[in-house]
Amino acid sequence: MGKGLTATFILLLVSLIVVSAVGYSYFSSYGKLFYLNGGGGGGGGGSSSPYFTINSFPSTGYMGPSQSISFYVVLLSVNGFSGYVSLTSSNCPLKATCSFSSSNVYVPSGSSAVSVHTIAAYQNGGYTVIPEGSYTIIFTGKSGAVNYTKSVLLKVEQLKILTQSPLPSATVGKPYRVDLRASGGMPPYKWTGTGGFWGAWPGFTLYTNGTLYSASVQNYCYCCLACIPDPSYPQTGGFQASVTDSYTGFIKTSLVQTFSITFNKP
Repeated sequence: MGKGLTATFILLLVSLIVVSAVGYSYFSSYGKLFYLNGGGGGGGGGSSSPYFTINSFPSTGYMGPSQSISFYVVLLSVNGFSGYVSLTSSNCPLKATCSFSSSNVYVPSGSSAVSVHTIAAYQNGGYTVIPEGSYTIIFTGKSGAVNYTKSVLLKVEQLKILTQSPLPSATVGKPYRVDLRASGGMPPYKWTGTGGFWGAWPGFTLYTNGTLYSASVQNYCYCCLACIPDPSYPQTGGFQASVTDSYTGFIKTSLVQTFSITFNKP
């Protein structure tokens, strides 16, 4: 390859790398790291004129019918844009109140601004129950004659325990594991054992993530003063577990369910 062609190839390669790098920007807000395409959120599509982008964290939100949730609506200056952006939202769920912490936000040149949009099961001074379902919430940012939108998904569902009793059977001397599952409310969930065979069947642990585990299932014991192996199998044991979602508001949601396990001899 001649020197002229080699120089042209290197220049083209460097240009591609620079263009790829310039198209993206990083910024941090409220301790969260966002990764935005320079033309995202309905922005200027690569125009050199000043504009802004609109994004949201999270992009999908989960809540129970009597809870509330916050979306962080992020406005990013592009190409030196600065000015006030008016924010509105649409498709607010029935029996919910939807509001911004600030509906008129100033975006500095070369920087970003955040407004918190809260959806709450609250109206007219009292708590409500939002109908279960999926809602597409649309955030609109407007500055002058220009406006951009960002859609997020909201899923409203009552907390439910999906795992049913009885649980899979266990064999004495063998390892055992079952993952208890839930849905609805506001994940993640916290599981706790509230009673049952923990004393009668030692060696089981229920972790907060819902995993019920025993490295080696031990013999069934009866009586309250000493652990006396029962020679007759199969045996059935039961225990209670509760699950609580991560909502920290006034109305916290938790459920309790009884599970049973059949224990077989080795």
